Amino acid sequence: NPDLYDVDMAGFNTKYPGERSAIVGSNFRWPGGVDQYVIARSLGNYANLIQQGIADYHRNTCLKFKQRTNENNFI
Repeated sequence: NPDLYDVDMAGFNTKYPGERSAIVGSNFRWPGGVDQYVIARSLGNYANLIQQGIADYHRNTCLKFKQRTNENNFI
């Protein structure tokens, strides 16, 4: 089906191919385009797997994350 992306996802046909921003207004974006994060200690054994997932996002998307130091806003 030509209206589906990657066989099963609809809604990806766009008038402007290559756009990757879901939010139009820059005032809604994280400062510097980087999201700060914290991995809860309770996730202990999964922390390495989460780090691998973050590295995968860095390689394959425009999303960027960095581990929180003292930022007030984080995920």
